[in-house]
Amino acid sequence: MNNSAQLPGLLNECLVTQSRNAARRLTRLYNRQLTSVELKSQQVSLLYFLYQRPLSTAANLTDCLAIERSAISRNLAVLETRELIISDQKGRGLLRRYRLSPGGEVLLTSLSGAWHDAQQDVRDQVGEEGWATIHQAFKLLSRLTI
Repeated sequence: MNNSAQLPGLLNECLVTQSRNAARRLTRLYNRQLTSVELKSQQVSLLYFLYQRPLSTAANLTDCLAIERSAISRNLAVLETRELIISDQKGRGLLRRYRLSPGGEVLLTSLSGAWHDAQQDVRDQVGEEGWATIHQAFKLLSRLTI
């Protein structure tokens, strides 16, 4: 029996496709709010993480944020070049420890308005019930065994 009749519906039901589509839309929305500081949402997420957990290694960031090593390395390099983070220079590669620089702390504080605006934009578009549903779905998905 030919299963090709099932193929058109698979794309609409595929969680990978749906989640990547949603992630791209969210990323673009947040990035639009961050254009004035010339940072991307993933870089701001790294800044927030380092604010909460100073002296994290790149390996910690990779594991905790579920971001690929190459993306972590690229984004850390951008943040270090802009002097928003400082590395301990003792570790090598994924073992190097990072923390916010004083300038990174100032920038992070100034970004709270833009970040809040992006959050509110999503909330306005999906409604309070949708907002709660999205958070619940993310919690469930984060429990998947990989």
